[in-house]
Amino acid sequence: MTNHVESLRLQNFNVKEIYMQKKLIALAIAGLSGAAFAQSNVTVYGVADVSYDFVSGGGGTTQAGAAAAINANPQGVSGIASKGRVATVGSYFGLKGAEDLGGGMKAVYQIENEFDFSPTGNARQTGLANRDSFVGLAGAFGTVAAGWLSSPHRSMAAKFDLMPGAGGSGSSMNIIGRINTGSALNPVNASGQTGHRFGNSSFTPTTVTSVSSSSSITTNGTAENVANNVGIIGRHAAVAYITPNFNGFVGTIAYVANETKDNAQLGSTTATTGTYGKRDPRAWNVKFDYDNGPLSVGYSYIDIKDFGAIGGLTATAASNVTGGAGAVGGGLVQLDLSGREAHKGHLLGAKYTFGGATTVSFMYDQIKSTLQDGPTANVAATSGGDLTIKRSSWYLGLKHSMGMHDFTVAYAKAGKNKVDVGSRPTANLDYEGGSDATQWALRYAYNFSKRTAAYAQYATIRNGSNASYDFGVGGTNAMGTGNGTVQAGADPTTVSFGIRHNF
Repeated sequence: MTNHVESLRLQNFNVKEIYMQKKLIALAIAGLSGAAFAQSNVTVYGVADVSYDFVSGGGGTTQAGAAAAINANPQGVSGIASKGRVATVGSYFGLKGAEDLGGGMKAVYQIENEFDFSPTGNARQTGLANRDSFVGLAGAFGTVAAGWLSSPHRSMAAKFDLMPGAGGSGSSMNIIGRINTGSALNPVNASGQTGHRFGNSSFTPTTVTSVSSSSSITTNGTAENVANNVGIIGRHAAVAYITPNFNGFVGTIAYVANETKDNAQLGSTTATTGTYGKRDPRAWNVKFDYDNGPLSVGYSYIDIKDFGAIGGLTATAASNVTGGAGAVGGGLVQLDLSGREAHKGHLLGAKYTFGGATTVSFMYDQIKSTLQDGPTANVAATSGGDLTIKRSSWYLGLKHSMGMHDFTVAYAKAGKNKVDVGSRPTANLDYEGGSDATQWALRYAYNFSKRTAAYAQYATIRNGSNASYDFGVGGTNAMGTGNGTVQAGADPTTVSFGIRHNF
């Protein structure tokens, strides 16, 4: 009996000890929270989205002769191998909050971080504050913020994209905000050959490629590394101002400073080659939104200079491609571009929801890319004027919700490039043909709750013979990067089964 009473006493003591430990821990946490967050509300939020994908990308254009050699792609090899993968579609977590400063003013901040559930097979940029992260002030005057920000252009494209998170293989930003500059820089003649393959960095100094017994192509200088598929939508270090809401109207302006300006002159400064000036990267973007109940309308204009999207051009006297008689038949025989560039984009969007269940969305996108001409003093390069490339695209999406079921279909079309090569020779070369592409995306989702859904999705891009549009990684490519990883003419396709949870 004594042993039983003693056992009960000890058990009661243990319960009291555990209770006191928990109470002390709770008081300690409360003290820390009071010190750190006395005047600030902190919200933890994010998305976890993982899918299993079946990926393929056949149908690439088979090149022959000099084109195959210069493109470093063996004849007959096209597209990408069919495979399975575990993909993370725009998964992230963040902290955001505000502090009341009095007088109607608040300090606002956000720290957002992308993460990947499959970093080995699907490498992505990860790390602290690698998504929209900023600090700013908000009040009756609007909001001023600075940090790592989505461009207003990107925010608008995401707003009118009906796919969750505007990410993954079904994202509109695989087409919207992208241009295949390589279609213009890599023209082919009637025989399917090209004297330039700037979309590939495999050039080596003084390479001679035999075309026939009587002609050859000689490539001089270092690698000409130019992105085939240029994206002008992304994130960058910037400052931004957002106006107050005026009866549904909101304006935004953002500026990216030229902090990466290069002090060195492009090209050589000798008397025989002249000078190309300095690369001066900077950008600005203005956007207008109108939201009134089921209707949303928006317009964005972006202007980007020298971000290296078509960078890597070796603008020196030795940097030219010459062909023997009958080798390729004209074209940009000599590279006379300075390495400086400009991209201007217009984006118009409209969206309407009928009866709270059916949404129709439309976007029209126009991009103009300019590659600055080299100086006339460069005796090794014939001046031909600036080279300009224009492309228009559009997007149409439809989403219908029925109980716990969501059905989405989206179509995007990139038109052919309109190219002005100045006074450069154009014999037998097609600068615009095959530069168009279309994308289809179909998605079904079953919503277990407001925050968790299982889904199946199909997406495909049908590239023209000289286009290489591809699926971006969550549509988050930074300014000046391309996602053209498939061969020209290939048709990337994905079938995905996944789970998406918002927290």
